Amino acid sequence: MTIALDAKNKIAFIDGSIPRPSESNHNFRIWSRCNSMVKSWILNSVSKQIYKSNLRFNDVSEIWTDLETRFHITNLPRSYNLSQQIWSLQQGSNDLATYYTKLKTLWNELDGAECIETCHRCDCCKATATKAEHAKVIKFLAGLNDSYSVIRSQIIMKKNVPVLSEIYNLLDQDHSQRTINRVKCFYVSCCFS
Repeated sequence: MTIALDAKNKIAFIDGSIPRPSESNHNFRIWSRCNSMVKSWILNSVSKQIYKSNLRFNDVSEIWTDLETRFHITNLPRSYNLSQQIWSLQQGSNDLATYYTKLKTLWNELDGAECIETCHRCDCCKATATKAEHAKVIKFLAGLNDSYSVIRSQIIMKKNVPVLSEIYNLLDQDHSQRTINRVKCFYVSCCFS
């Protein structure tokens, strides 16, 4: 939701940095129109029960605060459940893309459940982000099928560990190359049979 609001340059309405002007202010009609538009976007994206409970608010910033208070809290049982799902997930019969997408989805849900805000500018936050990225890399590699054992070992041995998306790309290329080689071997063996 915040991405869409940011794209429309309307974040200031939900964070309260553009407060409601007095009705006598010449900008009130402009503010009111934008407030109503953002309010309708938010209310149309929530369930009927949540919609009804937020109709009483005049300002979209009040709706946003109410939604944040209700839903943006640390949820330890949810975090525990998601962590369990992440650490028990294996590639198994899934193709690489499905396995990667399932993990990414679970990690995104976990990030939302834990509500950890970092600045990504100070050394401490950068180190924490790097450590979290390495943990994801380790989990991703550990859950792969044995058919990726050679490329997995090569990635683990790298001095500078690539980011997760680069690792996925390397694994996907490796899989494509192995598939091509199998087809070539099959073709060659058929020709000489």
